[in-house]
Amino acid sequence: MKTRVAILAVLLFPLMSAGQTTAGVAGAVTDDSGAAIPGVTVTITNTETGLRRETLTDESGFYQHLLLQPGMYSLKAHKTGFRQASREGLRLEVNQRADVDLSLQVGAVSETVEVTGAAPLLESSTSSVGQVIESKAITDLPLNGRNFVQLAILSNGAIGAGYGPQGTIGSGTRADDTRGGAELMVNGNREMSNNYMLDGVDNNFRRNALIIVRPTVESIQEFKMQTNLFGAEQGRNSGATVNVITKSGGNSFHGSAFEFLRNDHLDARNYFNAKSTSAKPPFRQNQFGGSLGGPILRNKLFFFGDYEGLRKAQGTNTTVNTVPTPALRAGDFRTARPIFDPASVVAAPGTASGFRRLPIPNNTIPAARMDPVAARLVQAYPLPDLPRDANNQFTNPELVNNYDYWNVRADLALNSNDNVFVRLSPQRAIVNTPTAFGFRRVPGLQVPLNLHNGVGSITPGDATFSNYNAAAAWTHVFSPRFLADFRMGFSRFDMPNVYPQKEALDPSAQGLGELLGVPNANQTPQSHGVPIFTITGYSGIGGPSSIPTIRLENTFNPLGNFSLMRSRHTVRFGANLIRRQIIDFQANQGNGAFSFGRTFTGDPNNAANTGDGLAAFLLGAYSAASQDHQHDRV
Repeated sequence: MKTRVAILAVLLFPLMSAGQTTAGVAGAVTDDSGAAIPGVTVTITNTETGLRRETLTDESGFYQHLLLQPGMYSLKAHKTGFRQASREGLRLEVNQRADVDLSLQVGAVSETVEVTGAAPLLESSTSSVGQVIESKAITDLPLNGRNFVQLAILSNGAIGAGYGPQGTIGSGTRADDTRGGAELMVNGNREMSNNYMLDGVDNNFRRNALIIVRPTVESIQEFKMQTNLFGAEQGRNSGATVNVITKSGGNSFHGSAFEFLRNDHLDARNYFNAKSTSAKPPFRQNQFGGSLGGPILRNKLFFFGDYEGLRKAQGTNTTVNTVPTPALRAGDFRTARPIFDPASVVAAPGTASGFRRLPIPNNTIPAARMDPVAARLVQAYPLPDLPRDANNQFTNPELVNNYDYWNVRADLALNSNDNVFVRLSPQRAIVNTPTAFGFRRVPGLQVPLNLHNGVGSITPGDATFSNYNAAAAWTHVFSPRFLADFRMGFSRFDMPNVYPQKEALDPSAQGLGELLGVPNANQTPQSHGVPIFTITGYSGIGGPSSIPTIRLENTFNPLGNFSLMRSRHTVRFGANLIRRQIIDFQANQGNGAFSFGRTFTGDPNNAANTGDGLAAFLLGAYSAASQDHQHDRV
C-alpha cells in the first residue's frame, strides 16, 4: 500500500519571532537621557565563526538582527559623536529573540563602553512555552545509552524515555521499532502527538508518529522543547515540538572521543538466581565514537562530523515455559488426563451432549495415528529442566542490537548577506530479536527452525533500520529590513523485519512451512517461515507472528520563511510543504496459525476432567485455523 500526503501551510501573521531554527536579537539604542538615537550602526558578530552582520537603528532607535545561527555573539553599536558600546558573551538560543538595549555616551568613537556582565537575556516578544537544553547539559548529564530524548523529560509536563508506560510503540521494546526508546508524553498527550524537527526540517516517521533519526549526543548543539503556544510555523501537533539544532564547525578545531563499557562481569547476580544452578544473563555493551569540527577556510567555510557505534548483546527476561515430557512426546498420556479419539464420535441418546467419543486405548496415541507434521515438530521442543509437567523449562533469549550513526555538516559564509549549510545524517541499526526456544533441529529438515512459544509472546525477527535525514539551508539578507530563510529536507525510514533464519532457503522451495509438510503455508509474499501452533496448556511451537513487517517512508520537505521588519513590528510569512510516500506491509499470520484445545480429545459429557491440548496437536485435530492473505492492491 502506498500513500502520498501533502501538507501546505501559508503563514501570514504579525509575529516578533526569530524563526523556528534560528535566533534573533532586538532592542533600542538611547543616549544618557533615554532619548532614542536613530542611524546607529549595530553590528553583531558570531564569536565562533566570525560571521558579521550590520543594521541601522530606525527613527525610534530600534534595531533587529534575525535569522542568526544559535551560538555565542558580541554586539557593538557606534555613531559619530558617541562612544562605541559593546556587549560581549551573548548566548542566543534556538527560537529565541532576545531583548538587548544599548546606551551610547557622548564621546569619541575611538572610546568604547563594554558591558561584560548583565542580567539574563529576556524574551518578551513571544508567548511560546518551552525550555532549551543546551550543549553543556547534553554532554555533562549522565545518559544511560546516550539518548538525548531522556533530557526532554527535564521539561515541565513531560514524561517518557524509559520512565513512562512500558510497551508503547516508542519504548524500543516492540517489533514496530526496536531502536532506543523515543517515547515522550507531554501534558497528557500520547507519545504519538509530538513534532520532531532536525535543523528546521521534518524528522517524523508518520506511520508510527515517532522520530526517524535520533541525533547523537555529540552532534547536538542544543534543542528546545516547546509545549504550548507554538509559533505559526511550528504548529500541527497537540504534544510538544522538539526542535534539535546540530553543531557546526568554527574558527578553532574541537573534537571528542568516548567509549562506554558495560557487561555481565560488572553486574551482580540476580537474587533469585542460585549460583549453583544458573548463570547471570549475558550482557555485553560497547558504545563508542567521537567528533571533530573546525575551519576549512577561516571565517568562511567550516565542517563538523561525528560517529557513534553500539554493539550490544543482552539476555532478555527469563521465560518460563511448559514443554512436553519425553513420555508425552511419544504419545504416552497415562500420567495425564484421559484422552479420547476425535475420530470416534458416536450417538449417545440421553447424554448431555447427545454424543460421545471412545477413549484411546491405554491413554497412549499410536505412532501410526500421529499427524506427520506434529510428530516431527514436537521433537523440536527442548527437554524439561525440572521433573514436572508444568512450568518445567526456562530460557533466556539473547537480544542483539548493533547500530552505527553518522553526522556530517558543512557551513559556508558566501558573504555578509548569504550563508548556507548542508547536513547528512545516516543511521543504520541491526536488531536481532530472539525467539524463546531459539534455533531447533526438526527431523527431516536440513535447516534449523527459529521457534517461539506462541502468539502473545515476544515478536522476534531480523530488523535492519536504514534511516536518513538530510537538510540544506540558505539564509539571504535582501536588506537589513527584509530577510529570507530557505530550507530543503529529506528523510527516509526503511525497516524490513523478516523471518529470523540463519541459513538461506533453497530458492526452489516454497518456504519452511511447506518443507515441514503444511500445504499452502507460504502463500503471502515474504512469508517464508512455519505456521504458529498454539497449544492449550503448553508453550506454543512454530513461527513468530507479525512477520514480515516492512515499513518504508520517504519525506520531502521544502520550506521558506520571510521576515519583513517595520519599526518595532515584524511580519513573517512563508510556506512549508511536506510530501510523504509510505509503503506499509505486514502479515500477522502470513504462514498460517493453528490452535489446539482440549475439546476434540475430551469426553463431551465430562469436558472438565478429560482431554489434552498436546494430544489434539499430535492427532492433528486443530480447533481453529487462519491465515493472512494480501491482494496486489489495497
